[in-house]
Amino acid sequence: MELESNNHSVFLMHYHLVLVVKYRRRVITDAVSDRAREIFERIAPTYGITLEEWNHDVDHVHMLFRAQPKTELSKFICAYKSASSRLLKKEFHEIRRKLWKEYFWSRSFCLLTTGGAPIEVIRRYIESQGYCKVILRNEARDAYDQRKRKLKREQLFGEMSPEELNKLITTDRYFQFERDIVEDGLHFIVCDQGVYDALMTLPGAKRKIVLLSYFGEMNDREIGDALGTGRANVQYHRSRALAMMRKTLEQESEEY
Repeated sequence: MELESNNHSVFLMHYHLVLVVKYRRRVITDAVSDRAREIFERIAPTYGITLEEWNHDVDHVHMLFRAQPKTELSKFICAYKSASSRLLKKEFHEIRRKLWKEYFWSRSFCLLTTGGAPIEVIRRYIESQGYCKVILRNEARDAYDQRKRKLKREQLFGEMSPEELNKLITTDRYFQFERDIVEDGLHFIVCDQGVYDALMTLPGAKRKIVLLSYFGEMNDREIGDALGTGRANVQYHRSRALAMMRKTLEQESEEY
């Protein structure tokens, strides 16, 4: 690594600067980037700065440059941001549609010393920024195109004709067993043979309470009023009926 020198010292000072567009507006095209670089290279010698690497994305730029001990970095960055903001907005009118105030760059910036990292590593990193962004944009574009192709193949139900919908209709017959139990003129459909058999083993009053409770969805007071008895009596007979049904179902299960 070759050191630089002046009359009184030897030095090697590299910096990595990142400037971001105000409000992260996506206004940096290749032409805008090239012009921003020209402005940088015109101002830099005045401050003892030499640009070594430059790359950009749509809303920020990366720069790798050398400086000298006498370089006043904050003054240089301020001067560059001021001059480039004025010239870029003057020469590229489309930028004014997204950045209507006088500023182009965000007030904040990122300035890093390269530390002990080899300059080639920093240079490759900056070079890769644009390359990586291109890859990501291409991947995003491919995903978007794939989604569009998929949507073209899909068809909404609301856009289908009755004939097309009928072709998609299918009926699953889950209950092959179905019996109708009639109690006091009320019809109760039972779709499970085991439950039906267990119900038919119950005495009439208990079966009626179970049917009204679980198939007729009546509460205990309504059942009591219908049968002329109290809620406690309804609860008792239902508990006994369920115990009897459980025993019947367990016996049938053991037989199978």
